[in-house]
Amino acid sequence: MQLKVDLHTHSQDDPVDKIRHTSRELVNLAVRGGYAALAITNHTDVFYSRDLDRLAEDHGLGLIPGMEANVNGKHVLLYCLKERQVIDELNRMSRQGNGDLSFDQVAALKERGIVTFVMAPHPYYLLEYCLGSQLAAHHDLFDLIEVSPFHTNSPLPKSWASWDFLNRNKMAEVIAHRFGIPLFASSDAHDIRKFGKAHSLVEAEPTLDSIVSVLQSRDQRKIEPITKPLSLFRYVADIPMIYFS
Repeated sequence: MQLKVDLHTHSQDDPVDKIRHTSRELVNLAVRGGYAALAITNHTDVFYSRDLDRLAEDHGLGLIPGMEANVNGKHVLLYCLKERQVIDELNRMSRQGNGDLSFDQVAALKERGIVTFVMAPHPYYLLEYCLGSQLAAHHDLFDLIEVSPFHTNSPLPKSWASWDFLNRNKMAEVIAHRFGIPLFASSDAHDIRKFGKAHSLVEAEPTLDSIVSVLQSRDQRKIEPITKPLSLFRYVADIPMIYFS
């Protein structure tokens, strides 16, 4: 069956960005939205609460622990098991590196099973911490490539702006096709009003183990990214929040 999943969100527990909504508010919204799985991926730190996990489980929502890590200065989404020892190890390594890991360290963490799967978030957006060419250079490390909800297909004259600027997901689609990596749409919700603007449908059994197994598999047939292009007006209005906040 197709299950609704978001793998990239932020909450008030984020140590880097100032977020107004709590993790509990995010979980409640995901439950109301019929999500099967949710990852709260705060910057440089895995947030995990057993009480919140129980609340989610009681309502049929599986929580996947994760963080938006800095890897050689670039943002990379890392996911792990619900084991305190595993979470503590990942957080320890992040703190030890002052919030920055290396690509070799992430590869070693995957090899050891500390990190279960890896996603490239908003890789081609025009920000210094986006992966850019590092995605292709380290493509073997990534199990998923994110499709961002911040895009528009509204046409503009070439003299005003390029098509690639209006939809930075286009290059992500090229790289995903080249290396056989599934595309995955997520909300990257820093504002709770943005939650639900993008998600993915995962073909799996309604258990967290089954969902994670598909996310690890690189099976493009079992993941369908769902996101709607913004109007040109909304896209322009959101530029300050995306690029200058």
